[in-house]
Amino acid sequence: MKISVEKLLANSKSREKGVKIFISLILGIGFLYLFSPFIGPLLLSIVFAFAIEPTLSSFSKKKVNRLRYGCLFLTSVAIVLASAPLALVSMVSYSELNHISAEGLNHSFLYQSFHHTRALLISALDSVSQDLRIKSAFTP
Repeated sequence: MKISVEKLLANSKSREKGVKIFISLILGIGFLYLFSPFIGPLLLSIVFAFAIEPTLSSFSKKKVNRLRYGCLFLTSVAIVLASAPLALVSMVSYSELNHISAEGLNHSFLYQSFHHTRALLISALDSVSQDLRIKSAFTP
């Protein structure tokens, strides 16, 4: 059984092409997985773009320069609407961290709620271990 050199080269080229397709498919899936948190916001921005487009086109039909001003206005509003909540959350976080550093972590609401939840969990585990007659490892 003789195999010609042309067939071997053709098989190796098709195999090489298959490997390239497979590697590009794996890399493409990896990039999609990496950017999957952004798919929802991107789809929402597309919906908003289609919703805003009739208003912007009717606004810009009157004069040519109005399109530039309309885009500038919409971009400015979007920046303000995006940065205002971030600024508010940053200010509240900073004031809370400042309050915690002034009073100490033991007196903060977060620590007190964690300590209370831990005590409730330990008491629940103790009662279950007593019902099952198991020596509790949670109480000293």
